[in-house]
Amino acid sequence: MNKPLFVICSRKDEKGRKTVIDLLQTDRYLYPVGRLDYDSTGLVLITNDGEVANALMHPSNKIYKTYIVTLDSDFKDEDLIKLRKGVKLSDGYTLPAKARILKDAKNRLEISIYEGRNRQIRRMFEALNYKVVKLKRVQIGEINLGDLPPGGYRNLTKEELNWLKSLIKKDN
Repeated sequence: MNKPLFVICSRKDEKGRKTVIDLLQTDRYLYPVGRLDYDSTGLVLITNDGEVANALMHPSNKIYKTYIVTLDSDFKDEDLIKLRKGVKLSDGYTLPAKARILKDAKNRLEISIYEGRNRQIRRMFEALNYKVVKLKRVQIGEINLGDLPPGGYRNLTKEELNWLKSLIKKDN
């Protein structure tokens, strides 16, 4: 699913806000894998398979999640080194990220991490004195968001399902 802005990445919300499950309009018991902040958009995987969810979230699998980040100001090349080494946050240093400034604008980056700390991307950029204006997850491991419209969803391809099955085999 391409999660739109201001939708909760959960089955239910105690505050009555719209959830990704509400967008599916299904009676099947499905749940989102991992988190994507209320004020972020992009790829969310939704499943009814606990093994798949666990394999995707287990840190030992080192599954990178890739984001496109738009900042409030141009990003300095020297700060790329900091992202790639790890950034000091209040709860310790992050693991190294893969990061590059996009060619279309100096305030847009592609960043990939496999950690899953709360609001990690936003906190990493804050620690470097930038404000994230827009955050969109475009890839989880081998699964790409592609051109899904906000609120849109699709079934996984055979290749994507095979990749997920390979993760489950690693865990066993």
